[in-house]
Amino acid sequence: MTNNLSYEIKEINNKNNENNENNENNENNENNENNIFYLQEMINNENHFFDSDISLQYSEYNDKYTVKQLKHIALYYDLPIRKKKDDLLCSIIEFENDIVNSTLVYNRIRFWNYIKELKNDKYLNKFITF
Repeated sequence: MTNNLSYEIKEINNKNNENNENNENNENNENNENNIFYLQEMINNENHFFDSDISLQYSEYNDKYTVKQLKHIALYYDLPIRKKKDDLLCSIIEFENDIVNSTLVYNRIRFWNYIKELKNDKYLNKFITF
């Protein structure tokens, strides 16, 4: 099992930097903070996202999704479609726990939540066949 660990090294200068650099850094930091906040919200809503306990993640996927839904997830990640649900679950969980794929996983969860919202809408639900 791999550990998902990321870090960022920032150099702190006591000298005054140019205003342009500060403004750009502030804008980038605000965007990063917004993305991190949204990602944390997504993680709270989707307990399986980057969960360190693989067995818990496996049981959640097994209970929560049908084979058809798992195939949609695998196709989104461009993973090969397996015939057995167990093989499909393992490949999805392995893919989602690889930090290299975090952006794609984040987008998939976000888009799936959008689909849920559309399905719950009184008018738009008739247009969603997913």
